[in-house]
Amino acid sequence: MDHDALAAWLDAYQQAWEERDPDQIVRIFTEDAVYRERTWEPPAVGHDGIRAYWEDATAPQRDVHFGATILSIDPAVVHWTADFARPAHGSRGQLDGVFLLEFAGDGRCSHLREWWFFREV
Repeated sequence: MDHDALAAWLDAYQQAWEERDPDQIVRIFTEDAVYRERTWEPPAVGHDGIRAYWEDATAPQRDVHFGATILSIDPAVVHWTADFARPAHGSRGQLDGVFLLEFAGDGRCSHLREWWFFREV
């Protein structure tokens, strides 16, 4: 994984989130990938698990904006931010987080761990 490849992966992740597209998100993960959103909860595993997680997590979000800054290539560490409308709450949500990523030889992510903070605005 080099800087350009990681930046391209992040662009695809951004597109998937901003468009809330579960087909796009599973394309950038390996078939047996592990997506760990919360430390103490079981991760989403494989395309079916990641798709189900993604559909549930993004369903209440609208007008999503995602940005990322690469902090390190090896290991791949990314600082990211997102904000989105939460129509059911009549507010916007903001996230500030970090990804720790592992990649397969084909450039797809095999393991994602994230830590984030949320605030409602």
